[in-house]
Amino acid sequence: MLPSASGRRTRPIGTWMSENLGVIHDIVRRHRTTPNPLPSRPLTPARASRISVRHALSGPSDVVIQRRPAALIDNFNFIGHHVEGGISPGLRDRLRDVETALTAVYNRAQPVANAVATVLGGTPPSFEEWAGVTSARSWRPQSSCPPTCSLHQSGSAVDINYDLQPYIATRTTQGSTTVFGGELAGAGLQAQRRAATEVYDRAVRFMSTPAETAQAGARGTGETTSAVYARFSRVSDALRGYFDFAFLPDPRAVTRQPIADIEGATDADLLSTIPETERRPEDIGTALLEDHMQTPQFQNSHPGWPLTPREQYFRILRDYEHVRIPMVRGAPVARPADTRNPARGFLHMPPVLVETLVDVGRLRWGIADFGAHQSGDTHHFDLGSHDLTPDGQP
Repeated sequence: MLPSASGRRTRPIGTWMSENLGVIHDIVRRHRTTPNPLPSRPLTPARASRISVRHALSGPSDVVIQRRPAALIDNFNFIGHHVEGGISPGLRDRLRDVETALTAVYNRAQPVANAVATVLGGTPPSFEEWAGVTSARSWRPQSSCPPTCSLHQSGSAVDINYDLQPYIATRTTQGSTTVFGGELAGAGLQAQRRAATEVYDRAVRFMSTPAETAQAGARGTGETTSAVYARFSRVSDALRGYFDFAFLPDPRAVTRQPIADIEGATDADLLSTIPETERRPEDIGTALLEDHMQTPQFQNSHPGWPLTPREQYFRILRDYEHVRIPMVRGAPVARPADTRNPARGFLHMPPVLVETLVDVGRLRWGIADFGAHQSGDTHHFDLGSHDLTPDGQP
């Protein structure tokens, strides 16, 4: 069993290996934005190295100076990737423990991986490919700090594979109450969150069985990280398979607003609004769905399915518009102009990485460990409290 500093039960290493070996992940480089310029007023070299400047919306004459804690570490790499922004000593130590544990698991599996490669051909994945990290960032500016400072403001949180993994809508049942959770700033978007989780259900039911319901809520009492990962991965995989009938996995970002009235839009509205750079043409998508829906497996598991292939195609177009609203890049709004592409799913980390971050690194995972109201942060891992005091603004 993999050692667990948190006391949570973990899966045997052999199980991890059987699920992860041989999988070569899509390694991409995170787009790095150009940093904003330093203010024009004189700065000492020491102070200049510790500040990041953002122009206020009112114009370049108003400048907000965001200071970093002096003790942040700037030269730390995690599994081959520089942790952008700087990181606290405590989080650095936890990530070192995670990398050490992952290295041990990878090395123990190499004889088997090499033997399989000899028989089947090809090359086993490198450690970095196997671990599945494509980007990492910790400290970043935050205009609300002070008084409200996230754990990123002290370098006590890290975002893994941020560009690929969104903040999603979640649904947690608490007794007789259903809570639709997600990003705190989007707490008022309850209708949009409900609609997104209903898309999860339709995707899971179409790809599995009509009786299944998507399990996309906060961590339950005593629930293992392995179980949390498995249920969210099932939803992500179902979305990817469901949307694949009508959509393309590229582009990574969708830079247009969703249709204003998603359910009331006509088929012609959907076709004219969603460009073929995002979706498959109607005839191709319908043909793919017809082939799938005529298979014995689908016929046996979905007797009396109420939609024709063409009707299913347009249902998928509507669902794409619904589910990407919480997957916003930037501030949550009802009709965001920039979202991640839900046709890619939302989970892009192997289970061995997530389980080691949580169970060995003793980190919270934002997708399930922020409670019913705020869980859903797929890419976020943190210490649970500030390791350093955020400097905020002078």
